Amino acid sequence: MDLKFKQEIIDSLPDKHAELLKNFEVAIKAIYEQSKQRHIWNSNPNSEIELLNNQLDLLWSCYVNKFDELYTGLVNSINEEHYLIYGMLGRSIIEHAATMRYYFKNALKPSIDKAVESGQIENLRGINGLFDRFLRSGRFDWKAFFAGDFESLMTKNKSTNDLSQVNTLTCIQKWSKDKGSVEILYDLFCDLVHPNIGSSMLVMQTWDDGIGFGGNGKKFGHDILLKTIAGIILLFNEIKDYLKAMLLLQIHDTD
Repeated sequence: MDLKFKQEIIDSLPDKHAELLKNFEVAIKAIYEQSKQRHIWNSNPNSEIELLNNQLDLLWSCYVNKFDELYTGLVNSINEEHYLIYGMLGRSIIEHAATMRYYFKNALKPSIDKAVESGQIENLRGINGLFDRFLRSGRFDWKAFFAGDFESLMTKNKSTNDLSQVNTLTCIQKWSKDKGSVEILYDLFCDLVHPNIGSSMLVMQTWDDGIGFGGNGKKFGHDILLKTIAGIILLFNEIKDYLKAMLLLQIHDTD
């Protein structure tokens, strides 16, 4: 796969964005190649270390494949000037990046720091529990859904999942303490996907004699793209670091 931005899209952006987009094309090609790697769930690990390594493989592969689809969709949406889709994908990228960061920086760091200081992993079961939550948690009753038990889905207790996922807003707020612009970017993209003025502007058209919807005018979403694309692309720097961390945390030699 050779996924690239259309040249007319690159030409329509400020010169300073051209190199940014070219580097991003290289990054998403690498993500695509990594997504081909196959990792299978080990349902009966022989040790906590084996469980840890398998969970890290699965997490890495899961998020690589998620970002592969998100970034492929992002490029396609920009090339086709489908700016509402661009907004939806941008928000999802922010949420996935924020969740990754939360688990590694806020949830796992205390346990990992303790292991490094002591020279041994004393609470591997607890770390595995956090990785399990990272990978499998949710707020929807998937068991009832796949069983066709829609009566249970209608009850007030909508989830029987013991692994409740951390709230996305919590992840965003934790991140914004170190990088305040993240919360602004997230609030902006939330407004771009909700049924309000933000998402309406993404499909609005402009002409010499006015603005409106439908027809073949200039899409106002392009102006919003100009002001937001750099923020979305630059998130990849953090995403790359946390994907790398998933592999570096594996234990291959205990001698």
